[in-house]
Amino acid sequence: LPMRTYYFCHISLIVMVVLLSGCASHRGGGGGGGGGGGGTATYHPSTEGATEIPGIQAPVIRIGLKTDAKGTVLSGSRMYYKDAAHSGSLDGQAYLGLSFVPNVAPSYSVQVGSFSTRDNAVQAQNALKSKAKYPTYIAENPDLHLFQLRIGPFSDKDRAQQAIDDIRNSGYPQAFFAANQVSSESLPQLILRNEEGEVLLKTKQAIQLWTREAKITIDGTQYHGYASVFVNTSGRLTIVNILNTEDYLKGVVPNEIGPANDSTYEALKAQAVAARTYAVKNMKQFDSEGYDLCSTPRCQAYSGINTENALTSQAVQETKGEIVSYQGEPINALYTSTCGGRTEEASVMFEGWNYPYLRSVRCDPEENDTYQGSVEIAGAAMPWWQAWLQAKSGIATGNIQTALSTTDISHSVALILQYLGKTSCTNDPPAGTDWISVGNYLVNQLCWQNKRDSLLNEKDYQYFLTHLNVTVTPSPDTHSFLFLFHEGILRPADPSRFNPVSVMKRSDFFQSLYRILNHYHQINSRDGQVREINSHDVQIVDDLGVHTFAYHDGVMLFQKLGDDWIPHDRLVCGPGDHVEYLLDGEQIRIFSCELHAGGISADRTSKYSFWQETVDPAELGQRISKYLDVGDVVDLQPLSYGVSRRLSELKVIGTKSTGILKGIHIRWGLGLKDNLFVIDRVYDSSGKVKQFLFTGRGWGHGLGMCQVGAIGFAKQGKTYKEILTHYYTGVQITKQY
Repeated sequence: LPMRTYYFCHISLIVMVVLLSGCASHRGGGGGGGGGGGGTATYHPSTEGATEIPGIQAPVIRIGLKTDAKGTVLSGSRMYYKDAAHSGSLDGQAYLGLSFVPNVAPSYSVQVGSFSTRDNAVQAQNALKSKAKYPTYIAENPDLHLFQLRIGPFSDKDRAQQAIDDIRNSGYPQAFFAANQVSSESLPQLILRNEEGEVLLKTKQAIQLWTREAKITIDGTQYHGYASVFVNTSGRLTIVNILNTEDYLKGVVPNEIGPANDSTYEALKAQAVAARTYAVKNMKQFDSEGYDLCSTPRCQAYSGINTENALTSQAVQETKGEIVSYQGEPINALYTSTCGGRTEEASVMFEGWNYPYLRSVRCDPEENDTYQGSVEIAGAAMPWWQAWLQAKSGIATGNIQTALSTTDISHSVALILQYLGKTSCTNDPPAGTDWISVGNYLVNQLCWQNKRDSLLNEKDYQYFLTHLNVTVTPSPDTHSFLFLFHEGILRPADPSRFNPVSVMKRSDFFQSLYRILNHYHQINSRDGQVREINSHDVQIVDDLGVHTFAYHDGVMLFQKLGDDWIPHDRLVCGPGDHVEYLLDGEQIRIFSCELHAGGISADRTSKYSFWQETVDPAELGQRISKYLDVGDVVDLQPLSYGVSRRLSELKVIGTKSTGILKGIHIRWGLGLKDNLFVIDRVYDSSGKVKQFLFTGRGWGHGLGMCQVGAIGFAKQGKTYKEILTHYYTGVQITKQY
């Protein structure tokens, strides 16, 4: 018996060693199976075990990149992964997918809030029932130990969207689409594979993936931090990027505002503070779904490392931890692209939003602003082309109404050639002052004979002669004139009554020399925006920075109106105005100040500062149908307005019924850019509205910081704190961390 016991123990020990050796070899492969998932997994051998997830500096934020994915691809220099029980590493790409795709009937719910106890959820449900016309229910999330108050379900997404809008206007601004629930028993497993297709892990738990560099690429986009992937209650993958909040903002700011240059830098800093404030205020908004904020414009547009640039990242760094607060609390820092000259009261756009800091403010300088005053500048008035000829080549055109001489022609062309650094191909003087003689002289002086003979042929020249309705004998001289006509150098004022053998006017000749300079790209003014100005000098900001220049004696002045430059001997110009100028040394020789059709507003440079849209009654009824079932629209009747003249209440009269749109629903329902618009109509012969013509201003909800306006203010010299306190009433810039 003792001998038997000895052999039995000896054999058992050998078996145990073998088993442990097998386990050790598997652990050397960096993983284990199951994790509560059941089923078999294979393991990819590796020579390096998993490391710990690199620490992310606080504050940490979780960004939901996708919530409906069936698969995703991740990559990095060397990736590590783990779930609650197993870990490993791999080289190359990691493929994550579902063990099967559940067939879920589409239905949509709206989540109003999450609560730690059922009693709190029931209490909130009772309060909601008195305000909402929709059915409510409480969904339990056992994984997060939360009770989620929801309304619905709805059979289509449009009805759910309408419910979201209604419930937000009823005092629940954080309402959002809730995931379509699938019973946990029928949820698929999450499968991790390597490039060879081997299964590394099969689990029903979340898998974290990271690199030692704390950067990871997810579906082609690189992100700071690491990734967490799990199967959500809809039976799809939720992909979360977990990273430092400041790194998150570096991927937000360049996507929310532009352009990024030195002249707009203070606006970039203002955007960074506003975006940080939004993130702090709305942290854990989607906590019940396993992340804090989404990555779309619904929250803030976030695109990871790929869209970062040095200047916006610097703006984030220089404002690190700063937020906008009101009475010690972070504000709901809404911002809008283009405010159309004035922002609106929050309660006008969203019923029940009585935020004291989201008040209507003008998007232009305050009355006592030192940058507001425009000044009058004295100078010389002459046509635009004449000013450039004089400034560039020293040509004194004299009285342009007098007769043109061959001496004028040869002397002026010599100055043009000297400025261009060109040598004439002939010493022959001009044969005359008629159009054909001048054209031939210019071609010979510019050495354009080869261009004339190579780029156009006889049929081209005959085409021009026929359509100009002139009768001349074809010759090289005639071809020279026609070639310059083709090039836009020689342009008679009235081609239909033009005689090419007639004497050329002095003004026509000198304008042709200006066009030669333009042909060689010598009409190359600089441009920028006025920051400060007085009668002696001007401070101009452009992409390269801020510059101060004095005016040249006899500076030539112009007012830009559309595509025209109007000469002035006295010019009014002010901060914020766009200017073009030509320097002579360090002094301004030519100065043009734009009379902007958008007025004084700081957001006037936006293409949405003013807009127009025409919509027929049937299409308008279709747009509105997600909110009101009125049929084709018969008429629209504004009922009330906000402080900024944005529509706050609109009666919609249709072929089937009449309804009321309020606040943001007006913009959404009509499918327009903003609530700031007026309505015009085109009628048919029977007196019915054939088209609605909307003329408006702005793009967005019109609340909070105007982003294009912030850029305008930055160019005028405002600091980021001045910009923020201008748009948000009664706030302070405070340090959150």
